[in-house]
Parts: sequence; C-alpha cells; structure tokens
Amino acid sequence: MTPDAQVRSGSGRSGLLRVAIGAGLLLVVFLLGYLPPSLRASRVADENRRLQERLTLAGVLGYLGMTNYEVQRNNYASAAEYSTQFFNRVREAAGIVRDEAPKRELEAIINRRDEIMAGLSAANPAVKDKIARMYADVFKAAGVP
Repeated sequence: MTPDAQVRSGSGRSGLLRVAIGAGLLLVVFLLGYLPPSLRASRVADENRRLQERLTLAGVLGYLGMTNYEVQRNNYASAAEYSTQFFNRVREAAGIVRDEAPKRELEAIINRRDEIMAGLSAANPAVKDKIARMYADVFKAAGVP
C-alpha cells in the first residue's frame, strides 16, 4: 500500500468515526430533551386518571346521598329513582377504576342492586339500614379515610 493510500484510508475511518460520534451525541441530546417532558406527561396522565376516578366516585356518593335522603323521608318512589341512577353510576365507576380492591368492592355493591330495589319497591323500612351501610362501603371503595 502506498503512503498516500494509507493516509486516505485512515482519514476515511476517522471521518466515519466522527460521524458516528456526532450521531451518538445528537441522539443523547435528543433523549435528554425528550425524556423529561415525556415522563412528566406520563405522571400528569396518571394523576388525571386518578382524579377522574375520584370525580366519578363523588358522583356515585351524591346519588347515594339523595337515595338515603329520600328513603329517610319515607319517599320510597323517589329513592328508587335515585337508586337506579346510583347503581348505574356504580357500574360506570367499576369500569373506570383500575385498582382491583376498589373494583371488587364496587362490583359487590352492584350485586346488592336487586335486594335494595326490592326493598324500595315494597317500601320496606329495613332498606334504610342497608342503604346506610352501602354508604360506608362506597366510602371504602373511594379510598376515603
């Protein structure tokens, strides 16, 4: 190999090495600029999901509160209407909540629908205690201390 060819092949390798190092540095700079906002966006999305779950559960508690209010006034027909909305919201909340423990508690509440609705339809005063106990169960599912 001539000395001239050795110089050219050496400079070709060093040029390729420079391009590879430059590309690597460019990738590192890109990742340093991209990862922090991406991680922050992920945390914000998780927080948004948790707040949405809590808002849904607050709506559930609102309908249960109105059910309880109407049943305490012995207005069983109105309590049955609110109860229907309550159980529909519980079903919706069970579909939104990702944590297994609250989801199981919400599904257990859904399973009591027929019992509660039958008590309201019959204007059975014993349903008042069942609704009051259910309020505590929803609080537990919502993670309220």
